Amino acid sequence: MKRNILIIATSIIVFCAMVKFGFFDALLLFLLVGAIPGTDISIPSSIMLLSTSTIAVYIIAKITTSQAFYARLVTRLKNRYTAYRSRLPKRRYSEI
Repeated sequence: MKRNILIIATSIIVFCAMVKFGFFDALLLFLLVGAIPGTDISIPSSIMLLSTSTIAVYIIAKITTSQAFYARLVTRLKNRYTAYRSRLPKRRYSEI
């Protein structure tokens, strides 16, 4: 319980500090316009479009492959369990 309160309090303090220093504004400007925070340099729109689309494709591919590997793992474990159950005797105590 104390650990959860500590984590929540630390998260709130970090969030307030980020808002106070303008971290979210700088991030939004970087994503929309390509303005690098703290400088007068701006990234061209074509490079920003290419980088955001590449990142989006990477994230979607990562999620899709992890789901596919999970589904494959579940089916493999299910097949192993059914094979194990088929090798067991039908009745353990047929005669007492």
